[in-house]
Amino acid sequence: MNPIELWFPTDREFAIYGGGKKMYSSIVPASEVICDICNVDVAIRPVPLIYGSYAVCLDCLAREYPDWRERVPADVIAEWERQNSK
Repeated sequence: MNPIELWFPTDREFAIYGGGKKMYSSIVPASEVICDICNVDVAIRPVPLIYGSYAVCLDCLAREYPDWRERVPADVIAEWERQNSK
């Protein structure tokens, strides 16, 4: 069974390569995380990662892992619920 990892994003580089050369690069701030399945903004922290490196929203997490509440620590679930109630 694939694990659900928890990620605290940091600023990171985004780059586009063409012909073996970096054509464009920019910094993506830690506040910008997009669900790799449905492309919505992921506002919760830590960000759930599935399949190794796919950042996902809670809707996609529930769709891909119906048992996610049994696999994520209770304190993290409580923090996500607190963040979603804002």
